[in-house]
Amino acid sequence: MNLMQNHIIYLQSKSFVIKNPDAALISFTVQDEDIPLVSAEFIAYASMPVNCIRRGLRTCALYDEEGRQEGDYAFSSLLLYVDIEPYKS
Repeated sequence: MNLMQNHIIYLQSKSFVIKNPDAALISFTVQDEDIPLVSAEFIAYASMPVNCIRRGLRTCALYDEEGRQEGDYAFSSLLLYVDIEPYKS
């Protein structure tokens, strides 16, 4: 599989409440779901502390199943737009 040849763009928006950002992590998983009703094939992941994320356009490096960023993963990343609003209790 050559990830460098696959430039897929998905415009998805997610919104959620994080009550304790100092203890929270956010994780992104990239999966191949070509065939419906069949388990998705893992491609890559990224994970980071929520309190390290800033507003605006950000790149997020992707890693393989073993947490490495080499070979096909050397330059793979997600492009994210982050908008943060203060928590209102």
